[in-house]
Amino acid sequence: MNLPVLVFVGIMALLFIILLVVRNQKDKKEVIDQMKQDYPKSKDEEGDADVDNKSQMH
Repeated sequence: MNLPVLVFVGIMALLFIILLVVRNQKDKKEVIDQMKQDYPKSKDEEGDADVDNKSQMH
């Protein structure tokens, strides 16, 4: 086979893989942000001071 063609195809494959990784990271961040908006933490998970004070009274 022709060496310049193989080098070109290899470089294009690497660029395609890099593009996929970058887009995946961007999409992952968007999904995580959307989940945080759709499912906020409950007061128990936030470490609410009222919950801590009640457990110390008993």
